[in-house]
Amino acid sequence: MKAKLLLLVLLVAMMTNGSSCINEGFIVPVNLKINPCYNVNSGPAGTITGIETVYPTSLIDESFADNIKGARYYDIQVTSNGTYSGNVVGVVYVSLNGGPEQPLLLVGGGTNHNTAVPYATFHTPQSLLGTSPYVGTSPGGVAILTSALNQIATNSGTYITLRAAGTVSGTATVPSGLSVCITILAQADASLNNP
Repeated sequence: MKAKLLLLVLLVAMMTNGSSCINEGFIVPVNLKINPCYNVNSGPAGTITGIETVYPTSLIDESFADNIKGARYYDIQVTSNGTYSGNVVGVVYVSLNGGPEQPLLLVGGGTNHNTAVPYATFHTPQSLLGTSPYVGTSPGGVAILTSALNQIATNSGTYITLRAAGTVSGTATVPSGLSVCITILAQADASLNNP
């Protein structure tokens, strides 16, 4: 809503100062946010499980829906909720329209992101854009995510499924109430004022 109001003010300002000969449309980025959280099961070693289905077109305001020309992701962040002194390691898998899944997000240390790291590290969001050593991606999963985002303009029925698999463990029993959240930040290009 704020973006629409700002665009309206900008267009009115341009029309009142002699710039009323806008002959071409322009592209406006529309922010998209996919933000699933996965609960950690309590016990001696807590497993991170959960499945989230997301229809990317549902993330776009209806007034922009018919004008989307393309989309892309620009960052993925991981955050932990709740206090625990142990470690975490995991993977988030992605599939397109119920097809085969591929690893998208790798959470952990080491060159392959498969070494457990302190759970508390993720109290501060760790992100790809921030070049965190504890978050990585896999090319197959990135290709699926990119494909889904690019289908926003052509296939409103496109959906992705995000499934988490991981472990939280340490010397103390894993308490209830812990969760790990991911945030996929993306943008879609809306073409406005096309003649």
